[in-house]
Amino acid sequence: MDNYNNQRVRLFVTTHKNVNRFESDIMQPVQVGLHEGSYRFPWAFHDDEGENISDRNPRYCELTTQYWAWKNVDADYYGFCHYRRYFDFSDTPHKENPYGEIMDDYIDARAVKEYGLDDKNIEQIVRQYDVITTPFGDLTKIIDKHGTPRALWEAAPLLHDDDLLRCYRILCKMYPDYKEDADAFFKGNKACFCNMFIMKKEIFFDYCSWMFPILEEFDKNTNYSAYSKEALRTPGHLSERLLNIYLMHHKRICSNWKFKELQCVHFTNPEPAEELKPLDVFDKPIVPVVFAADDNYVPQLTTTVYSAMKNA
Repeated sequence: MDNYNNQRVRLFVTTHKNVNRFESDIMQPVQVGLHEGSYRFPWAFHDDEGENISDRNPRYCELTTQYWAWKNVDADYYGFCHYRRYFDFSDTPHKENPYGEIMDDYIDARAVKEYGLDDKNIEQIVRQYDVITTPFGDLTKIIDKHGTPRALWEAAPLLHDDDLLRCYRILCKMYPDYKEDADAFFKGNKACFCNMFIMKKEIFFDYCSWMFPILEEFDKNTNYSAYSKEALRTPGHLSERLLNIYLMHHKRICSNWKFKELQCVHFTNPEPAEELKPLDVFDKPIVPVVFAADDNYVPQLTTTVYSAMKNA
């Protein structure tokens, strides 16, 4: 952990399970969702250490990492991504899916080169800006084309429309100077998602001091007893919207921050590959099985080999 603590640019990677990781001192894993009896990954920080809100993880999601970093870490820059979603630090535009993400397979050396995910390149880019986010996508073109952030929320089958309204009212009461920005956001057609961002220390601390009191007020006045597992994550969903409103406000009042948008890469296979173990044959005869195939028969060959391993 010494190499992690010595970094002044720190990107925290939230994870709740064992995953492949990039060889990096800047990208630092944080384990969340811990409870009594949890196996604690020795290669990660843990969001229940120091001053924390780890017990709120089922509701707050990756925000427990953000809170932990805010209260326990000293750095020049604080950044956040997920075990399967990272920023694209390359200077090459990549094709995105209808949800505004670059889709890729594995966390490996090839991905490091493809997306500029080496420490030297990451730090060189981060230090040029005050705030880095994922792209502000046009909701008339992405994520099922609902058009506005409000319509997108209302279209989510497991989220409650009243929760968004209550959060809006809390925001307007606590920070009335943000009402104009909240109205513009919910009626507009642009938004960034995934709670992925990188901020200078003073901005990150100001953002946390602004956002967490809003969520705490919402949280303490919400009865979650009848909520589904997804609806239980409402504070996490709300924070994505609050991030947008916070940034829009500071653009409007001309805080003179240098902004940068970086694409988001979604890795579909972040888990370590399962290792095949030798069959327990002992005194049984070993029968070699050989297949002749080319690329056209990969599906059939895969099914056959899997079946043979399962039934041998």
